[in-house]
Amino acid sequence: MELLWENTIDNIHEIPYLQKRQIKEQLLKSYGEDAFKGNIEMVTAIFPEKTVMKEDKWSIDTQLKSGLSANINTEYSLTDFNSEYVLLKGNSTVKTEDVEASVMVNGFKTKYDLSGTMTSFLKVDRTSGWIIEAKIDQNIGGTVYFDPAPDLPN
Repeated sequence: MELLWENTIDNIHEIPYLQKRQIKEQLLKSYGEDAFKGNIEMVTAIFPEKTVMKEDKWSIDTQLKSGLSANINTEYSLTDFNSEYVLLKGNSTVKTEDVEASVMVNGFKTKYDLSGTMTSFLKVDRTSGWIIEAKIDQNIGGTVYFDPAPDLPN
């Protein structure tokens, strides 16, 4: 993933070097290896540990890592199925893992205190287990703190 973003940004000649470096840093935080794995896991870690029937529920805990770290707890339920697919609904809570942890964003030391909910409606192929269709609604809010910097002391 890192090499993909580096090659892509390096081949844009109209952007100054420092701006390229900043763009690469942001892309790697949002779409680098850890973030990519976390995003894939967030939508594919959906399966229960045991056989379930219609209306059964199970919980899955995942961790998002894309610049900030957040814990996601999802309660899934099997809402319907037929011979071709299974329908799942997920209700998630999302919360910043460590509100005191900071990351650099555009040269600023930044802390996040975010929380929210996510609702997922998934259609899963019954034979392969692949997600055929997904509708995911996220509602996340909170506060982002920036430490003072020489250019912006307040």
